[in-house]
Amino acid sequence: MCNDLASALANDLVNDSTDVLVSKILDFCANKSLHICCAESLTGGLLADSFVKIPGASKVFLGSAVTYDIREKSKILGVDPDFLKTFGAVEPSVAKQMAFGCARLYSGSKWQYECLEPKKDVDNADFPVIGFSTTGVAGPGSDGTKPAGLAYVGIFIPNSASDCCSLLDFDSVSLKISEIKDYVFDCGCGKISNISLSKCNIDSLDCGFTICAQLNIVGQRQDVRVGVVDVLIKIFYALIFEDWIFYART
Repeated sequence: MCNDLASALANDLVNDSTDVLVSKILDFCANKSLHICCAESLTGGLLADSFVKIPGASKVFLGSAVTYDIREKSKILGVDPDFLKTFGAVEPSVAKQMAFGCARLYSGSKWQYECLEPKKDVDNADFPVIGFSTTGVAGPGSDGTKPAGLAYVGIFIPNSASDCCSLLDFDSVSLKISEIKDYVFDCGCGKISNISLSKCNIDSLDCGFTICAQLNIVGQRQDVRVGVVDVLIKIFYALIFEDWIFYART
C-alpha cells in the first residue's frame, strides 16, 4: 500500500467510530452484492448488533449464530468436536472453523432449509457470503490456562468474493495481512492502546480462505467484548480499504 493510502487508512481507523466503519462496509458490500454473517461466542450478539443498528443492513447482513456453549459450536457450526474436547474453544483453529461454519450455514440465495447440509455451496458466485467469528475469554477470571482478555477473531472469504472485490483474493490478502497490525494498532491512537494484535495468519481452502488474528485486551469484561468487535471491524475494513477508496471516488 502506498504512503498516501496507508495514511488515509490510519486516519479512518483512528478517527472513525465503529458505527461509521460498519456503515462504510455495508455500503461497499451492498454495491458489490457481498453478504456478511457471524458466529459469535464471547461477544454474544454484539457483533450482530454493530451491523443491524445501521439502517439498510438487511441488504448485506444475513444473521448471527450465537454459539456461546462449546457444544453448540460443533452442533450448529460444524467445528471439530474432538478438537474442542482436547483444546477448548479459545483457539485460532476454532475461530477459523466458526467463520467457515457460519458462511456455510447462511449460504444459499433461495428458500433453502437444508442448513446443516455439509455439501452446501459456500462459493456460490451468485450469493457470496463472508463469515466473521469471535471466540475468547471475556473475564473477569481465566478459563483454565487461557487468561481473561485472550480472544481470536476469524474471517472466511469465499473465492467468489474475489470476483466482486479485487483485494479479497488469497494472494492480495496474504500480502496485506502482515501489515494489518501496523494499520490497526501502531498509528498512535490511544483509544486502542489497551489491545494488542498478534499472530495474524491465513489458510487456503478449496472454496476460499480463512483469516485469524489473536487479540489480548486489557480491561473489564465489557471492554473485552466491545474491543473484540471493534478490532474485527477494523481488520475487515483494512482489507477492503483500497477497493473502498476506488468505489467512494466513482
